[in-house]
Amino acid sequence: MSTLSRRHFMSGALAGAGLLAVAGRPRHSRAAAPGTAKNVILLVASGGWDVTYALDPKPGLATVDVPAGTLSMYGDLPIWTDPSRPGVAAFFAAHAAVTAVVNGIYVRSIAHPECMKRMLTGTPSSSNPDLAAIAAHETGRDLPLPYLILGNSAFTGPLAASAGRAGSRNQLVTLLDPAQAWPPPVGVAASRFTPDAADEAAIRAFVDAGAERERAVRGAHGYNRRRLDDFATSLQRGDLLRGEAAGFGQRGRALSLTQQMDLAVDVLEQGIARATMLDTRILWDTHDGNDDQNAYFDTTFRALKGLIDDLTARDMLDDTIVAVMSEMSRTPKLNGDAGKDHWPVTSAMIIGGGVRGGRAYGGSTDELNAALVDLATGERDSSAPGTIQTDNLVAGVLTLAGVDPEPWFPGVEALGGFRV
Repeated sequence: MSTLSRRHFMSGALAGAGLLAVAGRPRHSRAAAPGTAKNVILLVASGGWDVTYALDPKPGLATVDVPAGTLSMYGDLPIWTDPSRPGVAAFFAAHAAVTAVVNGIYVRSIAHPECMKRMLTGTPSSSNPDLAAIAAHETGRDLPLPYLILGNSAFTGPLAASAGRAGSRNQLVTLLDPAQAWPPPVGVAASRFTPDAADEAAIRAFVDAGAERERAVRGAHGYNRRRLDDFATSLQRGDLLRGEAAGFGQRGRALSLTQQMDLAVDVLEQGIARATMLDTRILWDTHDGNDDQNAYFDTTFRALKGLIDDLTARDMLDDTIVAVMSEMSRTPKLNGDAGKDHWPVTSAMIIGGGVRGGRAYGGSTDELNAALVDLATGERDSSAPGTIQTDNLVAGVLTLAGVDPEPWFPGVEALGGFRV
């Protein structure tokens, strides 16, 4: 993949979309003050991974069917490994020290769409932005493309003007580079009009004038004003991004996981984006043949090791957080098809800058239910008032990324412990 060229994108701050506080139930105390702003890479394993294959070992229990493996310790971090998934062992051998595993996250659902929005946004609302969208908007809203979406499951909510999506067929390239535009349908003549600089200026003046008329008539306040601001911002971002299309791959080709990772690191390094969302390109929904998860874990962790190796080589790891998660896990026991069904307690990994790694936080019971956890420390505590909820997790990652979660999650306690 081509490396994006260095350009001066910072020739004037762009207007950001209006900040909308999202509803959240009051729970415990306010989070600690956030630290230095960091890049965010959000990697999603869609479909529901089986956490017993690596992140939440459950050996020797009659209550949980586990794959072949051995309990391996990486510092104080227990991981279930096996030669059939060498990528897992290779990743943790190289990067356990900067990796925190969070177990026992209670998602409160077993439906794919519901679990996905809860894990990514921390809320049950699909109109709320995900953690990467919030981090991008709060710490990188003046960049050309604060949030670059390369996967399939992002939620932008009111922050859509700060985001750009490559699409399943990398349609972003078509919008940025006229030379890669889709050909006309058979029998339809191609347009002969090619605008020159004067034409482009006239078109932009017409569009801007229309926006101003709408602002004067009905867009001076509230929701309409914010949407008009979004529109103006999107035009400016498009101007800044044109000329960089070559770095976004080829039209009509979905980006593989490793291609997504290469592009993500490029746009973060060049100051084009603050956050990116990636997808493993694997459907982990193993209702039959649960042993397919062996290959899924191996492939994903091989690629993940390459990503962390790349961030380290570019001296970017201290300034970047990689959050890896799936919307749910799998049932403790196999079903009649040698598969596992949906389960509402899952695990996540937080890797990189400011992470107190080399250990697991939270926890699950011998039945793979969420354990009671002291949210301030991340330690299991039978006297704690509750378990790790998705809003606690998202608020904790936002704090690590240098974002105050309070406006987005009023009264919600951010999961601590894994932050240095």
